[in-house]
Amino acid sequence: MKIRNIILLLFLSLSLQNIAQTPVKSKKPAAKKIVKPKPPQSAIKDSLFVKQIGDTLFPSLKGDAYQWINCHANGGEIPGAVGRWYIPSVAGSYAIQVITKKGVKKSACVQVKVNTETADQIPGLKIYPNPSSGIFMITVAEEMVGQDYQVLNSMGEVIMHNKTARQFRVNLLGYPNADYIFSFAKHKVKLVKFAQ
Repeated sequence: MKIRNIILLLFLSLSLQNIAQTPVKSKKPAAKKIVKPKPPQSAIKDSLFVKQIGDTLFPSLKGDAYQWINCHANGGEIPGAVGRWYIPSVAGSYAIQVITKKGVKKSACVQVKVNTETADQIPGLKIYPNPSSGIFMITVAEEMVGQDYQVLNSMGEVIMHNKTARQFRVNLLGYPNADYIFSFAKHKVKLVKFAQ
């Protein structure tokens, strides 16, 4: 019996020694993923800028009220330009102010080009003299008679409007020497007033 106990003790001690020598697998902490911070969604949704589609400018945000601004006129508001979209008649730099329940936001200014035509590019239209000291004689084709026209200054303000006749004149004598836009039927023609 003693031999049996000795063998059993010997067996147990060898077993314990093997267990002590067996490497224990340590649990390594799982590698953490590096997460890049994303801009808050509200900041993206709340950013206001002007986008241009064709000749038309739109704000990136909807609002309760709008006011378009001519940046070349020291940030001057464009009279009557209070809609959600705006079609500038002259090239320049424009911005929009949007009024919402959260407050007032103003976009950065954006450069806009406006394509003008010359009178000889429009069949039936004659403007003479152009340039002029202030009086422009305009003749239109018979099918253009009775259409609305506007004359806009360099800030995009409508300074005169009426309906076309077969032959009529535009009088800019009381206005500064500058470039003006004669706009009708989706056409824009530059009128140049100069000092004599």
